[in-house]
Amino acid sequence: MWVVWCEWVQMWVVCCEWVQMWVVCCEWVQMWVVCCEWVQMWVVCCEWVQMWVVCCEWVQMWVVCCEWVQMWVVCCEWVQMWVVCCEWVQMWVVCCEWVQMWVVCCEWVQMWVVCCEWVQMWVVCCEWVQMWVVCCEWVQMWVVCCEWVQMWVVCCEWVQMWVVCCEWVQMWVVCCEWVQMLMWFSSKCSSGEAAASQHEKPNRKSNLLLWALLAAALIIIYRLAFDKIRTNKTLQTLKEDNKVLQEDNKVLSEDIEALRKHISDHVCLKSDRNWEKHGDKCYYFSDRYLSWNESRGFCEDLGAHLVKIDSREEQEFLVEKVKNFVMGDWEGLWIGLTDSEVEGIWTWVDGSPLDSRMKFWLKGQPDNFKASSASGEDCVTILKGGAEDLNTWNDDVCRFARKSICEKPAGTGPSSSVCG
Repeated sequence: MWVVWCEWVQMWVVCCEWVQMWVVCCEWVQMWVVCCEWVQMWVVCCEWVQMWVVCCEWVQMWVVCCEWVQMWVVCCEWVQMWVVCCEWVQMWVVCCEWVQMWVVCCEWVQMWVVCCEWVQMWVVCCEWVQMWVVCCEWVQMWVVCCEWVQMWVVCCEWVQMWVVCCEWVQMWVVCCEWVQMLMWFSSKCSSGEAAASQHEKPNRKSNLLLWALLAAALIIIYRLAFDKIRTNKTLQTLKEDNKVLQEDNKVLSEDIEALRKHISDHVCLKSDRNWEKHGDKCYYFSDRYLSWNESRGFCEDLGAHLVKIDSREEQEFLVEKVKNFVMGDWEGLWIGLTDSEVEGIWTWVDGSPLDSRMKFWLKGQPDNFKASSASGEDCVTILKGGAEDLNTWNDDVCRFARKSICEKPAGTGPSSSVCG
């Protein structure tokens, strides 16, 4: 009975577990139903999102269409402007061709004049070169002679030293002989009293010998002192001669350098016709078309700088020179004035500010006109025409190509007109 009862209990336990499992299954079925409902809601949301995306795309297409219409209107306006610009460009090209033809003709004339001047300069340079070669040969000969004289002086000193050494050797031999004689005499004098009484006459001879030795020593000392004094005088004379030769060599070197400077200055002065001296300054009127910064570098390569105008007299000189330039009346040459660092504050290339008493602006200038450049006009040219009362300065765009004027102090060579 007890076993049967235990089996029934086990069956009851098993039934309870099956009931629990059934309850769990029911809960899972409920959760599945809930999940299905959530999936249906998600599908509905996705459909609404798709409809919203489609609407947004249609709105974007509408906006793009409006923009394309605006762009088409702008393009039409630009086409009209392009047609007008093309007509102006054609007119400008024709004018530029005529100007270029005129410039080419003027340049050919200038080249012919320059060629003639270069031929004359070449003849002058050849003559100066020949003179320079002759001078160099004479200088070399003089240097060689000086070197031979120095070698001869050294040889003479060595010969004198050799003679002195030989005399000293001879004196040393004589002294050695006298010492030997003295030792021999001393040994003879020490033979005893008996021998002394027998040799009174030889002792008298020995006294005479000692006096002779003393006289010889005095003669040798006098000779040595005399040789030393003579040697010192000779050495002092040689030093003075050497000093004189060095001074002559220095003077000759200075003369050679002065001659080289004179020839170099003369050749440089004649080698470039664009350098011109005025007062204590030299001016270079460049024919090259460069921007302001390029012109500044070009002048620095020549050892100069863009011109700085310090006086009314200097402005008068430059105005007269510019009038003779082959170019248009309203073309300009760069000078060393700019306000590129701070707008409206004009400074020269050396950093000094513009003197308010030394301004030569053209009427209405500076105007910093920005039609050709967004940065405006920050550099200054001196114009050829249209000037009244020396007012020829005009502010211009720094990147435009213009001719220029360089300036540097006049040379200090033998010629007062050195500018090269």
